[in-house]
Amino acid sequence: MNLIFIFLDGVGLAPASAHNPLTTAMPRLASVLGGTLTLETAPIIKESLLLTAIDAGLQTEGAGQSGTGQFSIYTSLNGAKLFGRHYGPYLPWALKPALAGANVFRKLQEHGRTACYANAYPKRFIDTCLHLRTVGKTRGSVLFEAAAMENIPLRGAAEVKAGTAISGDIISKWWGTNREDGDAGVSSITPEQAAENLLHLSAMHGAVFYEFFLTDLAAHRRITASVDEVLT
Repeated sequence: MNLIFIFLDGVGLAPASAHNPLTTAMPRLASVLGGTLTLETAPIIKESLLLTAIDAGLQTEGAGQSGTGQFSIYTSLNGAKLFGRHYGPYLPWALKPALAGANVFRKLQEHGRTACYANAYPKRFIDTCLHLRTVGKTRGSVLFEAAAMENIPLRGAAEVKAGTAISGDIISKWWGTNREDGDAGVSSITPEQAAENLLHLSAMHGAVFYEFFLTDLAAHRRITASVDEVLT
């Protein structure tokens, strides 16, 4: 059985309320969960579905952060405990050796499974991140760093056009509207087509990973779209 792993950044289970955007009606998700993506719906334990709350605090004082949190997801090691505190948004450089030895891409390869990092990034972003790695800095996600470590192909505009990569906004609209780093030759697609592209990648690889960051960016008001707009 092949795996599709989708990471939603900045999303957690909280009680349903007027202040929780995940209380918003999302019919397709509700049809699967039988309710909203809120704390009251969990736990769900079925043969083909598991929804459960986990502790993002990682038994460490303070609020969870992306760097140590993502490290924990992609290594099964407690990043906050290893580093001594929560850290983000990027990977703490001190945890790089542990990531190199235990990242999910390496584990898959050791078990004879092929892996794909489906996210597409602008060439300048990829080049900048790879250069910063040579001077002891990280500016990509933890999974980006793990992919670079294991020589997993990093995808860009050409792969988006070919349907073999997924844009960070899912529908590829960003590429045609960003004059500096985009690509006018990339056409927007529907979410359904993006899902088909992800399924096609899954047919070619034992495990496919995709990270969606707009939920976190909207929550921190770093983009013009609201959280509700991003979710729906």
